[in-house]
Amino acid sequence: HIVRVTDYGVSENGKPFYVMEYLCGKSLKDLIPTPLPIFIAVCRQICLGLQCAHQGINIDGKIYPLIHRDIKPVNILVV
Repeated sequence: HIVRVTDYGVSENGKPFYVMEYLCGKSLKDLIPTPLPIFIAVCRQICLGLQCAHQGINIDGKIYPLIHRDIKPVNILVV
């Protein structure tokens, strides 16, 4: 439910960045409007992804929750 991050760092000019896996699909924005059954299925997947992110990742025995601060249809990919 969440895109994999394969690398991260800070650019030469001090900007943080991360590299995500490539996904072949469409943004949710491109699929709106959509039939209700598909909309409900996609909403469920979005909620599962957010739940997983908020449970966090384990790094050296410590849990770090992830927070996505820009949830919007254009940032949600449907594959």
